[in-house]
Amino acid sequence: MIKTKIRYGKEILIRDAEKYDASELLRHIQKLADERIYLLMEPEEIPKTIEEEERFIEIYRKKNRRLLVALLDGKIVGSADCRIGGFRKNRHTASFGVAVRKEYRGAGIGTALMKELMKWAENKGAKKLWLSVFSTNGRAIALYEKLGFQVECVRKGQFNVNVKYVDEIIMVKWVISL
Repeated sequence: MIKTKIRYGKEILIRDAEKYDASELLRHIQKLADERIYLLMEPEEIPKTIEEEERFIEIYRKKNRRLLVALLDGKIVGSADCRIGGFRKNRHTASFGVAVRKEYRGAGIGTALMKELMKWAENKGAKKLWLSVFSTNGRAIALYEKLGFQVECVRKGQFNVNVKYVDEIIMVKWVISL
């Protein structure tokens, strides 16, 4: 659990998600899905019950996964997850996902979540950190570049977002030199 200052003089608490966060986490993800622009899941694909979300949180309590929440005044305003590769041949990799509520973007929450997860992944032995981002999400791309990620490849028209084909950008950061 860490406390960190974000823009505007506010302080957030970043900690591992717990089962008792299920209801609040569902509301958080539902708000993001309702935007229909940055989250892969559509609103109707979000878990519908607290029990389903509790099971999801429990999956992330395993040794090679981590799910963080960012709280401002006790309310979840951001979340992020990291997964170490599940096989011996990709165990040197770690994938990331970040979700910050619209009204809190640009305040440093995504940066704080990513830094904490990157440190954790590196401590777990990850050498290649990677993520996927919609080409239309300029703010997220700028954040990842600021953290040292570079474009590895672009998958043209990989997603259909609001009846518009959007490229998927795969970004990576190597912890070691190749």
